[in-house]
Amino acid sequence: MDRIAAFLSRPRIAPLVVLAVWTVGASAIAVDPAMVLLISAGGLLAWCGEGWYILATHPEPPIHPLGPRAFTIVLIVAIISTAALDWPLRLAFLLSRPALDAVADGARSGDTTADHQRVGLFVIDSVRPGEDVICLWTEIDGYSNTGLVRRHEGREHPDLHACSVIRLDDRWNAVFVTNCKD
Repeated sequence: MDRIAAFLSRPRIAPLVVLAVWTVGASAIAVDPAMVLLISAGGLLAWCGEGWYILATHPEPPIHPLGPRAFTIVLIVAIISTAALDWPLRLAFLLSRPALDAVADGARSGDTTADHQRVGLFVIDSVRPGEDVICLWTEIDGYSNTGLVRRHEGREHPDLHACSVIRLDDRWNAVFVTNCKD
């Protein structure tokens, strides 16, 4: 038990803080959840591997007070919960929902002037009204789009041909790496 306490209390919190900030921030700005999961898992594995190496090579590692151990546990929980639940993205969406709805309503009536503007906590590169959906793309390249998609009232959720879709509420989805036609 002392070795586990030592593992959690080593003064190696800085890499974990950086990983936690990156994980929460990446999720909040709608980075692909698979990417968030892979980088978070890789970072945690590297952090654990380094910790086990230190424990194996130092016969009596010092035990630090409960504060650093508790902070380390909080950081690990933040990283895992972000990768598993996408809560920063969901929180950013909830805080931005009125502005996103206003842009989507405007796009439905033909106003697509929100291109390359901040809408709530998101930066929208392109607004594309479609037959069944309004697409607010946060990232566009020649082949794929990433962003927020709202289906029209009374329409079923269309097949978005996406690698990852996070359903944010009854009408909004976060869509990652898609090659769908508008």
